[in-house]
Amino acid sequence: MKIINIISGATIIGTLFAGIFFFNQAQCDESNEILTIHNPISIYFSYPENIGKDDMPLDALSGASLREETANKMTNQQQISAALRDSTGADEFSIKTTEPYNSDYDLMRDRAYAEIDDEAFPSLVQDKLDLSTYDVIFLGTPVWSGHIPRPIATFLKHNNTQGKTIVVMNIHLGSRFGSTINDIKKLCPNAKVIAGISVRASDDNQSVKQKTLEWLTAHSFSHNTQ
Repeated sequence: MKIINIISGATIIGTLFAGIFFFNQAQCDESNEILTIHNPISIYFSYPENIGKDDMPLDALSGASLREETANKMTNQQQISAALRDSTGADEFSIKTTEPYNSDYDLMRDRAYAEIDDEAFPSLVQDKLDLSTYDVIFLGTPVWSGHIPRPIATFLKHNNTQGKTIVVMNIHLGSRFGSTINDIKKLCPNAKVIAGISVRASDDNQSVKQKTLEWLTAHSFSHNTQ
């Protein structure tokens, strides 16, 4: 049995202004609790895995982790998921769209923002996953215009998350969690949604890995699987 003590249920209130999402951290409602984790899974969406080609753009909204100055070998969303896998034994699942996003940043942004405005549900390569054996879902998401990317909304719409604990692992460009916690709560009304960690896309992979491990340690994660 794996034990983890997690900061619970942050609600972030903020404003989108001139393309930048400002948040009021004082509105966060945080509490500590002990969770028993039997079988976790890391589910994430990464833009560079959804452009349909190998040459990842360096200034992408959720691929900013791959800018030349960082010398990163993977996106920070991938890094968080890998650290969770290696530390907790979590399975991994990457959300992928049937229609790839454009590698051109401006075209990708226009589509992504239109999907958010329209509350669209883009088609996925695999929209259903058997979650019955998992009690905790680490959900990795970038923040697009203060919200979750709509492919994540599609996945959550098509899967039963009743009774699950969803821990949000977030990549941002300055907004931290933005409205992602509330977005997920609306789509998963019968799940417990918890704010996990939030890291900048521009952070280097090693520091993100270290922050993930420190977060697990600070919240009393036990490697005991008995």
